[in-house]
Amino acid sequence: MRRSCVYSAAVLLGLLSFAVTDAALCQTGVEFSDPLASGGFGPRMITVDAGTFRMGCTSGFRCENNTPVRDVIIERAFAMSVFEVTLGDFRAFVERTRYRPESDSVRANLRNRTGCWGFTLAQFRGLERNPGVRPRTWLQPGFPQSDNHPVVCITWHDASEYVRWLESETGRPYRLPSEAEWEYAARANVPEENLDLSSFCNLRDPDDARRCFGDPYTEVVGQSGPNEFGIYDMNRNAFEWVEDCWNTSLEGAPVDGSAWIYENCETRVFRAGGWGVKSVQHEFRDSYRSIAWTTNQMGFRVAQSMME
Repeated sequence: MRRSCVYSAAVLLGLLSFAVTDAALCQTGVEFSDPLASGGFGPRMITVDAGTFRMGCTSGFRCENNTPVRDVIIERAFAMSVFEVTLGDFRAFVERTRYRPESDSVRANLRNRTGCWGFTLAQFRGLERNPGVRPRTWLQPGFPQSDNHPVVCITWHDASEYVRWLESETGRPYRLPSEAEWEYAARANVPEENLDLSSFCNLRDPDDARRCFGDPYTEVVGQSGPNEFGIYDMNRNAFEWVEDCWNTSLEGAPVDGSAWIYENCETRVFRAGGWGVKSVQHEFRDSYRSIAWTTNQMGFRVAQSMME
């Protein structure tokens, strides 16, 4: 059942910006961008209606950490960014606030799980022997990027500071998506029987792992998709932080679409498929052992609550 919501925003479609009615923003698939108080617009967003879905590993393919499967009700409509947050988006935030991302301010230390560690495509392809990892930053991730590429080398703290800034700039309730919202948006109401697993692979199977390698580094956003909800790059380009604390299974997770949060949470969930690795977009979930640690595969996208 569609819920009523009270909301207004500037809508940006191509080069045309105009206001839409509150009722229109309650429909699935309406795109908009909120104006920033400091000038310009925030990320391009799209509305997603409430609904139900089966969350977890329903395919039987690489199911570690992603069971038990259960029915989840997304009780409230929300908006999701059409693309991952880009380097240009994040650069504007850093330049206007003088925020210092953790990949710049924290020394990369593998033992202490801090900073940004850079991987190379050769490592994924097994062409480097005992290569280790190299310290990187969001401006120097180890490969060329334009402002239209997804920003990477982002810690969970960095992503959280960005959404806090968006909220202050727009007066709108921006946040990271919950894990349930992320998976709901990734599945996009596509029936399980229509999912093609033939192009994905089992990283734990040596005979299969040779075809597990994904794209060679990031690409300009919007090259994959859109899915049925109008959202791009849900299974490639960058892994994406969500709001939830990490748990080794879905046992006891909320079934109302909210984030799974507990006190003194030091480890958060990331979803999707990043460059260098192919994955089933709606079933891959993992975490790093510190929310101050990241890699040059890690980015994020944002969500916005719909005000009722």
